[in-house]
Amino acid sequence: MLQSAPLDWGGRRLLGSGTRPATFVSGSRLVASFLERSDGADLDTCANACPGESCANRTDMRILQVLCVSLVWVAAGNARADPPPTSEPNLSASVRHVPIAFGTNLPFLWKDADTVAASLYVGASVHHAFRANVASYKNHDPVVGDAIAAVLADSDGCECSNSGRTTDVGIGWVYYPRSLWDGFMFEAGALRRARDISVHDSNRTPERVATRTTVYAARAMIGWSWMLGRHMFIATGAGLSVGRESGAEILGSDYPRMTTRESVRRVDVSGEAYLRIGAAFDL
Repeated sequence: MLQSAPLDWGGRRLLGSGTRPATFVSGSRLVASFLERSDGADLDTCANACPGESCANRTDMRILQVLCVSLVWVAAGNARADPPPTSEPNLSASVRHVPIAFGTNLPFLWKDADTVAASLYVGASVHHAFRANVASYKNHDPVVGDAIAAVLADSDGCECSNSGRTTDVGIGWVYYPRSLWDGFMFEAGALRRARDISVHDSNRTPERVATRTTVYAARAMIGWSWMLGRHMFIATGAGLSVGRESGAEILGSDYPRMTTRESVRRVDVSGEAYLRIGAAFDL
């Protein structure tokens, strides 16, 4: 075993007499031991000088001892303060892929621009995503409403003609309890709906009603999404939107021929539904 001799600082032994196993002594302990063991006699360098040794040399040795201990103390402190070397970061491991999905409505509805719609999905986590939606569709006859009215009133339903288009722009948060793009989903978001439509019905007065309004609404839907393989998916949802509609309605009559304009400020409650077919991938 490595042995160390007793340290002698100005005639005093700091580590005791004899030999002992080598131990590490920090810089602060050396300085403290040095200061504690230094008394008035030790500081009197001329009194402790050996025969033939000048007071100046004795003083120089004492200064040299203090400087050595101070350097050891500083070096020990720097060694403790320096952090251990770390390896270079792995840039490839820090890159995070963003799940993306894109879907459209059924392609056969694109004919004559009857209904054109698309949705862009951006995954935020394993269960959460954001959906941006754009849709434009013609003003069709309200098939379901006409059928119910025909049954209740025992009539042939509405004999009106519809024209114009409605354009929707919306964004929403989508929650997937199972996993992204797959299974049950709940969506909540905001919607802007611009209506530029006209209805002509010769069986009522006024015969013509043109609507030029904008709706800002909150929308909530539930639905289901199916993954077909690794990338293809089908998603459908239905729900309700509630908001505020503002704009104008232009009313026209054939007999007598006249047109009036009325301001619109009303609550709008509408049913919502969609179907999307698309692909999912990582960006």
